[in-house]
Amino acid sequence: MFEATANLIGRHGLARLTTNAIATECGVSIGSIYQYFPNKQALLLAMAEGEMNRSAAEVRAAVTEARAQGRPAADAAVAALFASTGSRQRVRLAMIEVAAQAGRSDLLLGPLAEMQGLLTTRAHRTMSWTAAFVVASAVVGVLRASLIDERMDLSDPELHAEVVRLITAFDRSEPT
Repeated sequence: MFEATANLIGRHGLARLTTNAIATECGVSIGSIYQYFPNKQALLLAMAEGEMNRSAAEVRAAVTEARAQGRPAADAAVAALFASTGSRQRVRLAMIEVAAQAGRSDLLLGPLAEMQGLLTTRAHRTMSWTAAFVVASAVVGVLRASLIDERMDLSDPELHAEVVRLITAFDRSEPT
């Protein structure tokens, strides 16, 4: 159901999404949709939760792998965060809207928390929680703005480099 919903959002946008269209796309009756979700909003919220949790997990895994290989974690985190949207920019933006409209800021903060954790727990360097919050919020803001502006290519190496530069330029901490 989630993949069918994502396909419909990608083709027609969130505003035109209906449970009838989802059922048709899945090849099931509308009753089958309502068997799992009481309404379209509940389906979209479950989908948003899955998308945001997956994104946070991908950032966490990328950072863990980069550290294990001695590579810069910021590069890995930015690449993973931006890649987690895949080619589904319209879908990710819709999931952000759904979470925000439902008052589920906790879903939106998952990837932010992963980025913030990266900035406050790096080997040999520390950044205050507040400074990490500011930088992580800026990174997530750039991601959201990139989703809104369809001219932006989330796989653009220059975009990644600029975001990494933002992180490293802001990190004024001294080596410990």
